[in-house]
Amino acid sequence: MPPPIGSRGFGDVESEALQSSSKWLHVPIKQRIHIVVLSPLPFRYSGHWVNGRMRVCPGAACGWCLRRMGTQARYVLSVMDVDIRTKALFEFGAPTARGMVAALSAAGTLRGVKFALRHERERKAGTILAEEEGTWLASELLPPEDNPESAIAHQAATQGAPEMPAAWEPPPDEPSRNGAQNTYLPAAIR
Repeated sequence: MPPPIGSRGFGDVESEALQSSSKWLHVPIKQRIHIVVLSPLPFRYSGHWVNGRMRVCPGAACGWCLRRMGTQARYVLSVMDVDIRTKALFEFGAPTARGMVAALSAAGTLRGVKFALRHERERKAGTILAEEEGTWLASELLPPEDNPESAIAHQAATQGAPEMPAAWEPPPDEPSRNGAQNTYLPAAIR
């Protein structure tokens, strides 16, 4: 829980350091960064893109699934930025994963494999491309991985459940007259 606005003092520095959001790697738009993977395999979860950010799908009775908001497969790896020697978590989607699957097939693990990451065509919303650059160090010389699963569990716990309007009911399963689904309109408006 974040400290209240206007509070003074340090608080619980150790637990607040663990809650820091600076542990996520962001790929600059007009730059290429080099990482070495610390995880043997990616952590995988399903998420919904809601209000400009990815939200963890809680599974059964998910309000976003009930609204028929599609899910995306998301992957998280513990990585180290080779240039500045900083550990971070890197979250990406299926298009980026395509560039990593061949490396996993060849080596049997992603730990120790080096990648160059960049945005496609240097666009902010461009797909992040992962280009393999071989292995960086022997696996035993690399630092231990940060646990992606605990970071995603923390994110899911703090995001809260989606709020459902009081009069909202699930859309019908049958198509409308023109074949389109009325997925977002409550019965009172339809």
